[in-house]
Amino acid sequence: MKKIKVGAIGCGFIHNVYHMPAFRSIANVDVVAACAATKQEVQPFAERWGIGKQYYGDNGIEQLCADTEVDVVDIGLPNLLHLPATRAAAENHKHVICEKPLARDVKEAKEMLSIVKRYGVTHCYERHILDRTRSGSGIRNWPVKAC
Repeated sequence: MKKIKVGAIGCGFIHNVYHMPAFRSIANVDVVAACAATKQEVQPFAERWGIGKQYYGDNGIEQLCADTEVDVVDIGLPNLLHLPATRAAAENHKHVICEKPLARDVKEAKEMLSIVKRYGVTHCYERHILDRTRSGSGIRNWPVKAC
């Protein structure tokens, strides 16, 4: 079975406590790259988890997403960066795993899903998009395709 190679964007709590232990428990998954805002953030994370490639700085997200070894991009960033990170991943034909909440609002969420559909990649997310605009005063759940 082919190994799935993951690039982790964000080196904080979510990745350290949840995502990395989960990835380590799956035999055919290998986290091959990590990205953070600074070298001081990504270096200890990469050393702790044995990740060979490190990206950081203003173009770190784009560089990780352009890495030909990466199959899947796991986004564990502040919410305002979910859309640009998803765009960078999809444009480079990478599948996307995005931490909750999916987006800051329904418009961003719809744009993210439109982008991954356009590029033919899978977007994994476990929750539902809450759409207040179509249901008046109530909240309507929109199921989102999950892996």
